[in-house]
Amino acid sequence: MFAIYIMPATWVNIPGKSEAKNNAAIASGGVALTVQTVVSWLKVTLTRTSMDSRTVTVRSIAGK
Repeated sequence: MFAIYIMPATWVNIPGKSEAKNNAAIASGGVALTVQTVVSWLKVTLTRTSMDSRTVTVRSIAGK
């Protein structure tokens, strides 16, 4: 398992929306949009994710 912390004030491109702070993904699209945003930003494939509170846990990661 990997652990990374992405600062809530980090500016990212939120798919289907616009550029915004990454915490806007959870507010506007929930877990699915948050995971999609992280995948797009880090250019990785995430599988087996779960969310507890505001933490997304990734159990499998692979480069694109």
